[in-house]
Amino acid sequence: MNLDDLTDEQRQQLDSIKSIVGHCVVMLLAQRKTINTANLLSQIAGEMEKIPERSEFNKYRATLEFVGTVSQ
Repeated sequence: MNLDDLTDEQRQQLDSIKSIVGHCVVMLLAQRKTINTANLLSQIAGEMEKIPERSEFNKYRATLEFVGTVSQ
């Protein structure tokens, strides 16, 4: 993926994904869980359940899809 070819919207989405993945990794570390794809996907899904705002929920859903797709 060449970052120079991304639109502003795609860059914002990628920044959002990076932020959410970082948050979830920190949460896993705090819980002393192994950092792996299954735990990361589970943490993202768990965080999604706490999000009342639709736009923020959609960011978590996009992150879940991204991590699930990239890990295959």
